[in-house]
Amino acid sequence: MIINHSDVIDDIKKYPNNFFNTIFSDPPYGLGSKIYVDKKDGKMKFENCQDFMNKWVLTDEQWEEFFKEAMRVLKFGGYCVLFGMDRQVSLVKYYAIKAGFEECQSLYWYYISGFPKGYDISKGIDDRLGEKREVIGKKDCGYVISTSKIRKEQGYRSNLIDATREVNITKPSSDLAKQYEGYRSGVAPLKPCMETILVFRSPLYGKGPLEDVITIYKDMKGLSASVLNINGSRVKHKNEDDLKKSQRLNCIGNDYGPKTKEIYGKFKDSRSNIKAHKQGRYPSQLLVDSKASELI
Repeated sequence: MIINHSDVIDDIKKYPNNFFNTIFSDPPYGLGSKIYVDKKDGKMKFENCQDFMNKWVLTDEQWEEFFKEAMRVLKFGGYCVLFGMDRQVSLVKYYAIKAGFEECQSLYWYYISGFPKGYDISKGIDDRLGEKREVIGKKDCGYVISTSKIRKEQGYRSNLIDATREVNITKPSSDLAKQYEGYRSGVAPLKPCMETILVFRSPLYGKGPLEDVITIYKDMKGLSASVLNINGSRVKHKNEDDLKKSQRLNCIGNDYGPKTKEIYGKFKDSRSNIKAHKQGRYPSQLLVDSKASELI
């Protein structure tokens, strides 16, 4: 494997046409950016392009250039797979489709360990009014502790040993602040627990999937990048009990008849013929980490 440490916009231009089967990236999400439509040219743009703590920037012009080059270097039916945050994907989708990509079924990474970032309205009111809030206790600063733990495990960044690990617990002072105690605001005030993985596909070589496979083999003596190896991606059963459980979950009702849009119980007599795939469960669009799976 070769790792090129460079600006992707510059690096991608070095590759020839129809070179990659897939492009995979975890780009800047633009979490601190506001998306709007420019009335002059009709394009989606960032009003203030910045990401988390202003560490990364990827402007709308760069997104447009990236997808233009991605379309060029991908093979027919090739995939562009990009991590993103649900509230900021509209601009990415816009420039992907503008470049000629087709949006496919998204994937979702469920990780359950996100940190909520809502603005505390009650504290903001007292601060604006110049009211001093009474300190009634202390609590751990969860972000600092969790970030310190992660950085220590990574081993190459400072683990915030000298950072403030406790914060004050205060109670509202003004009458208005008391009415808004516990209220928060923001574009993402809830605890984040998942990331969206956008999937785009470049145009097929043929008119449809079958024509794409046949014509690529006929004209290029190659294999299509547009089709997915489903059986090769199945989630294997842990043991025989897991296989039986999977088989049972494929049925519904007291009679465990197969799932159907038809009348309930119509095919209950044929339930013994329903078998789970021995190679494993059909791959889904949801990815779950080990900690989240234990909670589920």
